[in-house]
Amino acid sequence: MSYFNFAESEFAEIEKATASPDSPGSAAGSSSALTAVLAVSLIRMACQVQAEKSAADIREKLMGVSEKLTERQQNLYDLAEMDHCAVTNTCEEVMVEEMTEVPLKLAGEINSVLETTGPISDLIAGELRGDFRAGIELLRASFRATLAVIKINFYGLNEEKRSDYVKRVKKIKAKFSRHHLI
Repeated sequence: MSYFNFAESEFAEIEKATASPDSPGSAAGSSSALTAVLAVSLIRMACQVQAEKSAADIREKLMGVSEKLTERQQNLYDLAEMDHCAVTNTCEEVMVEEMTEVPLKLAGEINSVLETTGPISDLIAGELRGDFRAGIELLRASFRATLAVIKINFYGLNEEKRSDYVKRVKKIKAKFSRHHLI
């Protein structure tokens, strides 16, 4: 078994860029998205290892969820990149609108991951349950961090757009509150 060296990875570069006062591109939105990416990695790992230990019908279900999560994970990476691009450009009216859309999409994507994992939460057993639960908790934390970004972005919108934004945020929060997986 080979071990991953975090200190020499691209992850270390992301961590340094995020901590740097000279790097506004690694903002809260992209950090939230990358946290969700790591969360999905934990959940996928738990699904795949559990699948290897399971009967054929359960294996098929777990691997199907893992495949769906791979697609969701790519979407989360894309949102991290979109956030980075939005933050590093000038914040004209059009740009502010784009900046406000990224965290809404991120919150929606997190909800989709939680929906996808809900039906299989009872299939993960033993020591893998801890990895699965940690992934779920990281997703929840990422969602809450995303809500903080959404709240800040709210103030950059005109009154008409704020009204629509509030309605959309309420729908996203309501959907999130339905996810009682553990």
